[in-house]
Amino acid sequence: MKVKKHCSGLGVNPPRKSAFTIETDPDFFRLHCLAIFSAKRGGGKTVACANLIRLSKERGYYDRVWIITPTYASNREIWDICGAKPEDILEPKRAVLDDVKQLVQTDADDWKQFLNDKREYEKFNNDLGQGKKWGDVQLIEYLERGWLDQTKVKPPQW
Repeated sequence: MKVKKHCSGLGVNPPRKSAFTIETDPDFFRLHCLAIFSAKRGGGKTVACANLIRLSKERGYYDRVWIITPTYASNREIWDICGAKPEDILEPKRAVLDDVKQLVQTDADDWKQFLNDKREYEKFNNDLGQGKKWGDVQLIEYLERGWLDQTKVKPPQW
């Protein structure tokens, strides 16, 4: 995609830094974006959207997608193209954006917890490998995590 940096005659001075921080392939539009699919009934809106989501997931641009649609039940086979989970499909309603904000916040909180669990797991393994002695607080925490009850402790999964 060719980006024009100067618009002669318009007096527009674009910033030097790009607003798009998600790296995409040259044959793909830049992210983040708002996509609207508009066409007559049977015009391929859902098929186009589902395939765009599928491709974006395959390329690693999207981790999770929430879909707001009134027609999920009647188009379930099409939504299966992108691997949409039923819990990620929302009906349009007045407060749906508030619902999405809460879902995103919950995901962010879960991610932070995962990173913390991963750090603790790595610390546990390092301490175990070096034969460090643990204090009472550390022992209780590892016991509560179930790490002292297992012969082989599995790392946290995302």
